[in-house]
Order: sequence, then C-alpha cells, then structure tokens
Amino acid sequence: MVFGKVTIDAVNRAAETLDGIAGKSINVAKVLHALGEEPVAVGFIGGDRGEELKRTIETRGIETGFISVTERTRQCITVIDKSTVTQTELVEESKRVSPDAYDALLNLIRTHAKGCRAIVMSGTLNP
Repeated sequence: MVFGKVTIDAVNRAAETLDGIAGKSINVAKVLHALGEEPVAVGFIGGDRGEELKRTIETRGIETGFISVTERTRQCITVIDKSTVTQTELVEESKRVSPDAYDALLNLIRTHAKGCRAIVMSGTLNP
C-alpha cells in the first residue's frame, strides 16, 4: 500500500494498492524464471490465499509442487510512505503445520532434487 504520508494512530488512506505474490522462495523462483531457468517452487500452501498464490505463479509459467495444509497462507503488507521514503513490513506470523506435512515436503524435495542443478532453500520455518 502506497501512502503520501503515514500518520501513526490515525486513519490513513492508501493512494495506491498493489496485489502480488511474494516471499523469499517465490521471489527466487520468479527471478530464476525471468533468467530463463526452469524453477520448481515448493513449500506449504493453505486456504484461499494459498490457492491464489499457486494459480498466479503457475500462470507465470513456473512449475509448483506445494504441499496443501489446513493453515491459511500468511499475508504480508508493505506500507510505503512517500513523505519519508520509507517502507514498513506488516507480516503475519507463520502457523504451525503437522509433522506429516513436513515429511511430505521433505519427500517432495527429495524427488525434485534428483533432476536439479541447484536447490535454494529460503523462507521462514514454521513453529
């Protein structure tokens, strides 16, 4: 969300709101794809946000291998204040996922690793 000026403890109305998909691993996949590579984005996704993320990244031509979990994919809002040329991140905490989901993710990584030249592991570990 882009603001002319952010005032703490007041109602602030954004001049512009941009929706997009991001996150450390998603950003790596987007850059690799832009450079002509064929990345596979893997991780946990859940709920409507997770499904939207998956659809959007696949629409960009990036292969996915997400593990569906019941916990909704977290959200991050970047607040840009043009008056101070600053940005502030409002980040939802990661939710706990089951040990079975971690086992499924590890198996998925093992499967994809056989044909990879490199693996980039980035992001936040769930509690």
